[in-house]
Amino acid sequence: MARYKVPQNIDLQDKIFGPLTLFQFLYVLGGGMIFYVFFKNQQTILMIFVGIPAFLIGIALAFIKVNDQPFTKFIVSFVSFSLGVKKRIWRKTGQTATAEITPDKEVKKVKAPTKNLSVNDINQIAQILDNKKF
Repeated sequence: MARYKVPQNIDLQDKIFGPLTLFQFLYVLGGGMIFYVFFKNQQTILMIFVGIPAFLIGIALAFIKVNDQPFTKFIVSFVSFSLGVKKRIWRKTGQTATAEITPDKEVKKVKAPTKNLSVNDINQIAQILDNKKF
């Protein structure tokens, strides 16, 4: 009989650039490029207020996990919660849902035949069931 290795951890992303996955690399690269553009052009104020936060956001997107979920999923959930409706209002309407159940006309009532069992018959059935192995 042939034995095959079953892959483990198939839900993990492949490491493309050293210890980084493709998305981690792209997040760090994007944040680093924004920082580098402002640093190279010697625009100190833009570098402080745009470049550094962009680089830190890139690092956060690449490496931070919240409850074992990627930071991107956390951000999407946070934004959808923040913009979503938080108050639900129940308005009772005057309409009531009714359902009418009518029996079929051709339904016949059939009684199962009854058997009168004596105490002796019940004892015989009990002996048979006790002696049999199921």
